[in-house]
Amino acid sequence: MGRQAVGRRGAAKSVPKKNIAFVLRERISAPVELALFFSVAFIIIRFAPVSLQIAMGLVPREPTRLLGILTHPLLHFSLAHLMANAMGVLFLGVMISMFSRSTFYWVTIFTWLMGG
Repeated sequence: MGRQAVGRRGAAKSVPKKNIAFVLRERISAPVELALFFSVAFIIIRFAPVSLQIAMGLVPREPTRLLGILTHPLLHFSLAHLMANAMGVLFLGVMISMFSRSTFYWVTIFTWLMGG
């Protein structure tokens, strides 16, 4: 049975408690999805032509290569490099997600754009 809350007219109504497994799954899913996204991107980019890999990189002082600002976090040198980054995303991402999922998204966007 859930907690009791008072409605607008003073009548008590039941507020269901959230299941802890549901809350954990909800909070942990975003960092896990991001780590999986990086893994899939690594596999796709690994089999892509070298010209595409070069085009996705960040080249300083080249205005034609501004797309690299958005795509350079997807490039990884090796599987070990990807796994090291994925572990950081998972550990720190879960820690941030336990506070707030929207905070996780904002931190990810900020880090993605400012990381280069």
